[in-house]
Amino acid sequence: MKISIALKACGVAVLLTGLAACGGGGGASDGQAGQASTGTGSVANTPASLVPVAAVPVTYSPVGDVAIDSIGFLNALRQTIGLRVLPQNAAIARAAQNHADYMVANGVNGHYEIAGRPGFTGIDPQSRIAALYPSGFTGEVNIVLSVSGPSASNGIDSLLPIHTLIDAPFHRIVMLSDFGATGVAVDTNFVPGAVSWAEALNIDFADNAKTLGSNHLVAYPYDGQTGISTTWVANENPNPLNDVPQFIGANVGYPVTLQGASTDKLSIRSFLITSQGTNVPCQLVDPDTASIGAELHGAAVCTPLHPLQAGAPYTATVSGIRNGQPFTVDWSWTTAS
Repeated sequence: MKISIALKACGVAVLLTGLAACGGGGGASDGQAGQASTGTGSVANTPASLVPVAAVPVTYSPVGDVAIDSIGFLNALRQTIGLRVLPQNAAIARAAQNHADYMVANGVNGHYEIAGRPGFTGIDPQSRIAALYPSGFTGEVNIVLSVSGPSASNGIDSLLPIHTLIDAPFHRIVMLSDFGATGVAVDTNFVPGAVSWAEALNIDFADNAKTLGSNHLVAYPYDGQTGISTTWVANENPNPLNDVPQFIGANVGYPVTLQGASTDKLSIRSFLITSQGTNVPCQLVDPDTASIGAELHGAAVCTPLHPLQAGAPYTATVSGIRNGQPFTVDWSWTTAS
């Protein structure tokens, strides 16, 4: 069985301003070698710090249903990182289902619909969500799996879609944002014996919960995390390697993200990734990045240009300006053996 993946992220859409973020990545690359930090998620005389993570990671046991497992896994991860659990809302879920159905019916992926096509309910996520759940603060991520090869059953790991979304930095940033509620939906045209079919997962978000502390930043991989993948296939849209196109679609290192509130004004001055004192070249994008920074709000991504080492410790040290205040934070994680 062969599985092809298409995924696009549409971040925060703010009513009145018309802002819409759909991803993250790009910018600077082979910076100078940095000095590895202690990796304690510490702050160096700055007004910002990382959200404290749980002492013990919150685990989730899948039940085999893509929709249930996607929100279950996401909320467990959010709890571990120190974020609020996202309550599910039936109206938002209906909006998400409408678009999942549209993608499968029309053989497309992404966030925009064309009037007159089967299942059309709104041009963009903001209009579709707000029609059922009035909100001026919305977001959406989705992924479509195209599967080929005869099969008597669907056979797709129920956690594959959400894992893929978390790995992709633009999508991750949306899912780790401070939304107030969510709705999750899945559609598929699989039938037993089919030689090819599609499965779409669509997650919609609404409302600004405003629970993230004004001095808090969210990092991923989170401080102390273990078992992080050494590689990531750079096939996201928007693509974090937009400014180094030779790496698009390649096996690169696992992307690292840092974000505050989506309404924050964030500018990164230095984003260093090191392993035992050795600098790891990474491609940076933040809201100031000319080519793709408009897709980011209050967030930054640095994607290592080459696969990471297995079973190795890594540290990120990031300095910048957040809402006019300078900050420096550092944290560490370990890759899978």
